[in-house]
Amino acid sequence: HGWQSMAGVLEHLLSGLFEKLGVNLVVRAIELPPISGIAAVDQAELLLGGRSTLANTLGWSSIYGSDVDMVIWDDYSAINTNSETDNTLDDTAIQLFDLFARQALLSGSASLPFLWGGDFDVLRNLHES
Repeated sequence: HGWQSMAGVLEHLLSGLFEKLGVNLVVRAIELPPISGIAAVDQAELLLGGRSTLANTLGWSSIYGSDVDMVIWDDYSAINTNSETDNTLDDTAIQLFDLFARQALLSGSASLPFLWGGDFDVLRNLHES
């Protein structure tokens, strides 16, 4: 349900504040690709961190435009360590986040978007290079 997504809640909670500041708030969410008709094993693989957003990443500017101010990455792999779930990225997800972040940074025509979430080492590397 769209209004129960993180993007929907964020827009609902912050739209009044942004309106008072005279800023037009536009929130867009990356939707998971359709998974009906896909085997359960393939569905599980697709839903691991970053794999579901690859098509959106490759078409970043065409889909989201060049005026994006903030990007939130919340697509994490669940890695089980000692029967606890850790929200860290596996090696493939780190590479996909790196591509995602680079596409976001390259898409801006006037300014760079603020990146929230993802792998800190990737963000530090992008900042230093």
